[in-house]
Amino acid sequence: MEVTIPYDWTPAPHQLSVLQSKSRFQVICWHRKSWKTTLAMNELIRWAAGAKGVYWYVAPYLNQARKIVWQDPGMLPKYCPPSIWEKRNNSELYIPFPNGSMLHVLGADHPDSLRGPNPRGVILDEYGDMKSELWSGIIQPVMIANPDAWTWFVGTPKGRNDFFQKFQYAKAGEDKSWGWSFLSA
Repeated sequence: MEVTIPYDWTPAPHQLSVLQSKSRFQVICWHRKSWKTTLAMNELIRWAAGAKGVYWYVAPYLNQARKIVWQDPGMLPKYCPPSIWEKRNNSELYIPFPNGSMLHVLGADHPDSLRGPNPRGVILDEYGDMKSELWSGIIQPVMIANPDAWTWFVGTPKGRNDFFQKFQYAKAGEDKSWGWSFLSA
């Protein structure tokens, strides 16, 4: 069965620069209600449908992730084609794709549970609310070992935490594998 991706979604003009970026690591610092998570979920679906691999959506807490993208009818249930969505696993919060890809919805509240797998793409949503060790101790080593893997750091400004540091690093432009996008209200 042929599946059209994106499904039921047209990117907004402010989302296009992120989608067109070739940067391996993206820091997306946008205001509330700017469709950051919608963009992130559609990018995960696009990758999972197009390139076999393991893909992660990670929110600060598993319960939060479940509410944001799994249970909200305006998120994964809306943007994931029904032929794929109907095969989801509701207890483990993953979706198997016809090509063998797996999209997992996870929380950063138990970081050790994220050790072991080798994700090809990772979205860290509301990264400013996560411990920096999640990146440095768990995800970054996977990215180093797999040069084709990518990560997005998504969130809203919230002090001078690790999200702020990553934004400043990307904005400096010295490392071309890092991109950034800023959108104020």
